[in-house]
Amino acid sequence: MMTGSSVFLRAPEPSDASLLYTWENNPETWVAGDQPQALSLYQLESYLKDRSLNDLTVSGQQRWMICATRSRRPIGTIDLFEYRHIHARAGVGILIGDHKDRGKGKASEALSVFLPYAFEVVNLRQVWCLIAPDNQASINLFESVGFVQQGVFRNWIYRGPDAEDRLFYQLLRS
Repeated sequence: MMTGSSVFLRAPEPSDASLLYTWENNPETWVAGDQPQALSLYQLESYLKDRSLNDLTVSGQQRWMICATRSRRPIGTIDLFEYRHIHARAGVGILIGDHKDRGKGKASEALSVFLPYAFEVVNLRQVWCLIAPDNQASINLFESVGFVQQGVFRNWIYRGPDAEDRLFYQLLRS
């Protein structure tokens, strides 16, 4: 468990399945990622029961639940994905599931708690993320913890007939 002053990070539990189902199947959150499809409750329950699927070295991804310290209530997720051991890098994604929990510094604190784990425990040399150019909240979030925009991936995501760019952000271990 990783702890900050107002949030802590813990491994997902089978009891998180219904909450993850709600968050993962919210079309509003699909625009931030590249998974424009619903996940079944069965898929999420299977993922949570099979611990190897949350093992970075086995599946190339790892998820943590972001929980409010006072209430101990899960408020979001933070993920490493597309882990490449040989290159010591991984993508990082974050979601604060409910609108009422956003804009309160919880995501920033979660990233600040998480990044030392990524660099010192997982031994990554870099983490990266892709952000939609109009997602100013995510741009501000990642820049606030030291990420730097390194480029633009043109026509990176297709949504129906339209293509969308993504900004490539990176943070190198110092």
